[in-house]
Amino acid sequence: MYEEDAEKSKEDIKLVLNFSGPFQAEAELFLELFIVYAVMRKFLPALKSVNNPITHFTSGGNNPYTDEKKISDYVGQIHNWLCDIYGRERIVKETLEIYERTRIENSAQVFVSGKDYLFPLLNRIMRRTVKLSTTKSALQIRLARHCDISKLEDLRQRLYDASLKI
Repeated sequence: MYEEDAEKSKEDIKLVLNFSGPFQAEAELFLELFIVYAVMRKFLPALKSVNNPITHFTSGGNNPYTDEKKISDYVGQIHNWLCDIYGRERIVKETLEIYERTRIENSAQVFVSGKDYLFPLLNRIMRRTVKLSTTKSALQIRLARHCDISKLEDLRQRLYDASLKI
């Protein structure tokens, strides 16, 4: 990404693109949303949950930012709706169980949809910082080349083992 912005040095860009800072903070805002999506999926598996684009949860017009109030309001609506159908005690119990499973380091990066939320968020932060002339898909490919997929090895092995049984 450094070579795309001729006006800034690599060091200057590294200082501003601190992914443990603004990216992590904004990504964490979506964790509560994905917890309620998980509860919804358990009780209503046929209902699409991850169908709101990240823009549904942003404000700021030309200088967009993740709007915590929009996320909180939407989570509250879904939570109340589920409580009305299945009972508050049951929904709260399930929500707390899922919440406990998400209490790990970098939990947003594990549980929040990368394609629908994290990549658009990362793209927005990067374009705010660096003058990028690349397309979204080219940027995805460039970033994918540097992704650590070792955490997916167990999944890959299970899929491979399952394919042998067919």
